Amino acid sequence: MLEVMSILGFSSFQDMGRSGFRSLGLSRSGAADYYAMAEGAALLDQSPNSTALELIGNGGTFNVLEDCMVALTGATMLASADQKPLAWNASHYLYKGNRLNLTTQQNGRYSYLHLRGGFKAPKIFNSCSAQPVAGIGEYTRPKDILAQLENKQDPIECQKIEPFNRFDLTTFRLVESFQTKLFNQETIKRFIDTEFSIDNQSSRGGVKLTHTGSGFSTSNQLKILSDVIVPGDIQMTGSGQPFVLLADCQTMGGYPRIGCIIPPDLPAIAQLKPNKKVKFKFIAREEANRIVAEEAKSLELIKWRCSAPIRDPEKMEDLLDFNLIDGAVWAKN
Repeated sequence: MLEVMSILGFSSFQDMGRSGFRSLGLSRSGAADYYAMAEGAALLDQSPNSTALELIGNGGTFNVLEDCMVALTGATMLASADQKPLAWNASHYLYKGNRLNLTTQQNGRYSYLHLRGGFKAPKIFNSCSAQPVAGIGEYTRPKDILAQLENKQDPIECQKIEPFNRFDLTTFRLVESFQTKLFNQETIKRFIDTEFSIDNQSSRGGVKLTHTGSGFSTSNQLKILSDVIVPGDIQMTGSGQPFVLLADCQTMGGYPRIGCIIPPDLPAIAQLKPNKKVKFKFIAREEANRIVAEEAKSLELIKWRCSAPIRDPEKMEDLLDFNLIDGAVWAKN
């Protein structure tokens, strides 16, 4: 369906990830921004687990080999088809011979190109999510042909969507981990009071945080046994340097974790660009469960965020195809 003409960064196929293999040392992986997956699915009327192309960096250029329908979500990019602008957080028809160009991420790190019917990609351990560092799948490269999984699709109208707000979040909510109590109260308070910066040394495995002042250490941390870690855990290195673990994080670790970011906040911290400032606060587990339940309901009703796109008449090449005047009224004084 699409031929990759050029692509920048470490872009790859992702779905909602694989579960059930953590005991084998295989992380869940999946899209760094699962809100973007849900938004693309709503625009194209398909499963949120449909495989999309996750773009990291400055996008790419694609030659359209067959008529298709796509959606664009996640970090906003400048998008165009044959040099004609395309709206972000919206779905579009592309036609054979079009040249799709995506470039310059403006408000985040992860952008998503969705295809109606989903992209065809190898399914490994019940998921099409690539994790090349673990030997699963590959990064997308020039000359790759990105094919459609399902060829027969009922036609649907193009739509736009009101995205979940996740690009302006600066305070992230934590619950206690099994190791929070290994940090004394003075260290925990200093952590909560500290403003951190997103370091440019970040990846799908984790986000490095920088700050002024000393690190955040526990007593006897060299005696901590390795155990299970999950995305959202904030892990301290030996020097007390914090890292927020993300989708491709390892499954076991021995560094102490001061807390764990709740799942609804993970897409937001994954999307933060370098030098963005962040802080953290602890919330009760009961409140976290309530927030997660509310988010699940919002995702179930995500189609309500979709609406018909508003088109600019000055840019509509098919303007004359529309009935602009429907009847006339003669008003006599």
